[in-house]
Amino acid sequence: MDLSIDKINWQSIRTKLIIIISILVLALILLSSVFTYFQSRSILEESIYQAALDKVQNNARQLDMVIDQSISSVRNLDHSWFDTRTTLDTELARELYFNMGNNEHFATIVEEHPYLSSLFIVDLNGKMGTTYTEDEVDISETEVFQRALESKEIFLSDPVKTPGGEEDAVLIMEPYYVGDQLAMIFGGSIPLAVFNQLSTSMDINGEGSGFIINENNYVIAHENPEYQGNQSLLAAGGAQMEALFEKMKSDVSEIEFYDLLGAERGVAFAPLESVDWQLAIQANNANVMAPITTMRYMSILIGIIAVIIGMVVAYYIAGYISKPILKLRDSANVIAGGDLTEKVEIENKDEIGELADAFNQMVDNIKKLVVNINDSALRTDKTGEELKDTAAQTSRSIDNVAASVEEFSASIEEVAASAEEFASSSTEINENVQGITNYTDQVNELAVSGLEEMQKTENEMEEVMDVSAESIDKINNLNESAGKINGIVNMISAIAEQTNLLALNAAIEAARAGDAGRGFAVVADEIRELAEETKGSTDEIRNLVDDLQDEIKDTVGVINNTNEQIKTGAASVSETGKTFNNITQLSALGFSNKTLINIGRSSKK
Repeated sequence: MDLSIDKINWQSIRTKLIIIISILVLALILLSSVFTYFQSRSILEESIYQAALDKVQNNARQLDMVIDQSISSVRNLDHSWFDTRTTLDTELARELYFNMGNNEHFATIVEEHPYLSSLFIVDLNGKMGTTYTEDEVDISETEVFQRALESKEIFLSDPVKTPGGEEDAVLIMEPYYVGDQLAMIFGGSIPLAVFNQLSTSMDINGEGSGFIINENNYVIAHENPEYQGNQSLLAAGGAQMEALFEKMKSDVSEIEFYDLLGAERGVAFAPLESVDWQLAIQANNANVMAPITTMRYMSILIGIIAVIIGMVVAYYIAGYISKPILKLRDSANVIAGGDLTEKVEIENKDEIGELADAFNQMVDNIKKLVVNINDSALRTDKTGEELKDTAAQTSRSIDNVAASVEEFSASIEEVAASAEEFASSSTEINENVQGITNYTDQVNELAVSGLEEMQKTENEMEEVMDVSAESIDKINNLNESAGKINGIVNMISAIAEQTNLLALNAAIEAARAGDAGRGFAVVADEIRELAEETKGSTDEIRNLVDDLQDEIKDTVGVINNTNEQIKTGAASVSETGKTFNNITQLSALGFSNKTLINIGRSSKK
């Protein structure tokens, strides 16, 4: 099968149907794929980040538990201090607690605690006793100590190095008041590694990790050590990160997206209840949505396969639809060439099959019309020949009558001459009596013969008039048949116009349907063109029938004129017959040969 571009007939119905169906299939698949992709992406994205948000909220509750348990241990420390100070004097109690680095009791508490890395006590001068070291540590110049002096409630510090140690931690600071007077500060440290372990174990669909920020935008935990324990993450993220941090501080659990270093990142965050911290999970959104990207490629592949299948199906569908139309076109061309025996063999039961049946019926009607016109023409031609023969015969009869009249006139003239001779010379009368007798006999015979010819001519004229009347009847019947044919043609023309209107309506409905209806619009246009061709053919037939009716009227006029002339000739023949009849009557009155003989005898006397 040659599918080269040059060999393709772009104007054929099959090609148009293939193109239209292929475009429709491509458009439907493209729209379906795009809709499915974005719908699936939206659903998957919502599902993934909702799961991440649930995970953040669960881990936030775990962090609250860690912090609450650690704060509870610090508060137990101040209770034990109060009890010890009540039992011992203040100096002994101070020595005991500020030397807690050498106290196994405090060391055991720290070792058995799952989150605290140290306990400590701080006096109002900033002197700290801690389990980290046996020596006192001076923190009087630190911000956390200054904040503790001003605070009346327990709080968690920003990330710092553990006093007496080198560990990054968050300090729990509990100001201890006796009445309205600050007496002591108790505390403990939670390593950032504890928070890091809880946060970095989280992910979004296997991607990214968690992080924690406090109310001062310090990063408590992050997978990147560069950002941990400082505010550099805020600086790296710019304005969008700043807006995200502000959103996270609004004490709501939400999902947000922001750009970091040119990549879109999704984040799910939730606040902690125990402290003013926020826990979040963040990941590169492209990595999170990698499965939907794979699905997109699969959709494209499936779409390409579907388009190929659609084009193959379109090829066969176009062939199924266009094949009967092409057969109808070929048959129409054959009929246009003058072969009215052509039949359209289409077995379709749809509108195309009905069109083929109507086409065959139209051809049959045209064939009958042509046959009737041909028969009528033959009958008219035959009648014309008969009229021609009758007219010739009538002319000959008239010529015979004229000749007889001339002979009769000559005889009369001879009689007159004889009479004159009889009057001028009586002696010659007797001699001419015999001649007169002979002439009289001849005149009588001619009169009888002329009368017979007149009667024969009159009978023949009556036969001609009868034939003419019969011809007129047949021509009138032919005219009525032509009128019926004209009615059939009008009916076919009306059907063609109705078909054209239906096709136009179908095209309008297909246009209203948009791309899905374009294929039916093309078929409707083809049917409309065929209907217009049919109407054109019926108009030509109508013109032929009208011309035939005009010729029939002219023929009837000619025959009527001939009848009038025949009637005129018949009247003349009738008058001539009367003349011959008078002549024979004169002979009957006694002007006979006997009289002439007597005249001859008298002349002799």
